[in-house]
Amino acid sequence: MLVNNKFILLLCSTLFLSACDTGLTEADIDYSDSQWVTIEGKKYSTFMPEAQVRYYVRNKEVKGCGGSSLQQIYNNQALPNRKKLIFMAEESDKGRFYRIRVPRQFNWGKCHYATGGAEIYMEEKSDDPRLIDDPEYQRDKVKRRTLVAANTISTLLFRQTEKSPHTFVDEKTLNIYCYRIKGKAPVSYLGILNQLYCDTPVGTKKNVTLLFYSNAFLANNSITLNLKVSNQTYCRPLSETDCNEEGEKELPRIPEKFRDTIKSDWFNPFNEEDNPNAR
Repeated sequence: MLVNNKFILLLCSTLFLSACDTGLTEADIDYSDSQWVTIEGKKYSTFMPEAQVRYYVRNKEVKGCGGSSLQQIYNNQALPNRKKLIFMAEESDKGRFYRIRVPRQFNWGKCHYATGGAEIYMEEKSDDPRLIDDPEYQRDKVKRRTLVAANTISTLLFRQTEKSPHTFVDEKTLNIYCYRIKGKAPVSYLGILNQLYCDTPVGTKKNVTLLFYSNAFLANNSITLNLKVSNQTYCRPLSETDCNEEGEKELPRIPEKFRDTIKSDWFNPFNEEDNPNAR
């Protein structure tokens, strides 16, 4: 039993899963002094984005904050020094508009946690109960993508000052284009994976999915990310026969340099007649 407990604590310490045996839960997190970043925009109603955020203890000098060993956490002496939280989008306009609010910091017990950014993850909506109930199909499992198209589509990084003007994007509105792709998994037993490969042109640069924002920008602006998904499914083959689906026509192959060939007519407009799931 002791081995199992230590294994669980290891997961809590390294994989940001929970507070484990400290007695505190996510319901005890205090957001009253938090600064918030709002990420919003248009999307297709059949997809759902979320923000996955990693927080780190900023006041390790306080006893019980940022346990340096599993023994401290196991003995209920400290909270883990890092924590991962997921913030789901709120939808409006029949699912065609979303908004995600991300706290940059929070207090948990007597410990202060803060983050330097957020990963924006998006996946196809589905009622398949395995996505909720089966551990083999959780968000961090590749097997989940045998059921729904999904991926991390952008990483937002928050910085204190704009020391280098060329480092920060600080773009108020960006369009992110995601190609829906089917392909055989590198591990054969997984079968066919459904992926989203996303990019966005930014100024003279293209394909920037690592986006930087300064504190000065975030203090007065929300981030608008409009999320588009290709109006057909492509194939990214590992071999010559990978694009031939059983009983179906061959899927179009994604261009070799698809990241440099974004064309607006590959993506449906944002309106009630959208059909982003065309196969």
